[in-house]
Amino acid sequence: MSRRVSIIAAVASLSLLIACTQGRQASQAGSAVPQANGANLGSPILPAKDCGGTGGVGVAPCPIRLTKTTKPGILVSVTGPGVVGSYLGRINACFNGRTCYNAEREGTSETQWRITSGRSCGRADVEFEGTNANGGTVGYFFLKVVNTYCR
Repeated sequence: MSRRVSIIAAVASLSLLIACTQGRQASQAGSAVPQANGANLGSPILPAKDCGGTGGVGVAPCPIRLTKTTKPGILVSVTGPGVVGSYLGRINACFNGRTCYNAEREGTSETQWRITSGRSCGRADVEFEGTNANGGTVGYFFLKVVNTYCR
């Protein structure tokens, strides 16, 4: 009988530990998603780069590779729930510190960008911010760019 009670107690303790750990992960994940007005819940946690984002914001296609055949550039679109505008975020440098890509708005579109090759080969995680109709930040997305076409 004592052995059965010990096993039940061990299973109950393990279940409680798992439940507490899952609750902590859920609250951390919730703080990583900005609110529609741009305010964060708690400390901001940057999403995984290489085609990762927050707030449902996405950029397609992702990843992109710039080559000689993509000389005119690749058109990408910023999308997400409530996203009506976009702009380049603060993190937009190439890993090598040189200009390995260029990003320009496509015409008058607020959500489409043309990514072209820079003067240097290299890689970058280009941060795009999606905005709502009130100008508030919906979330962020990191477009992975690889430029193998050095002019």
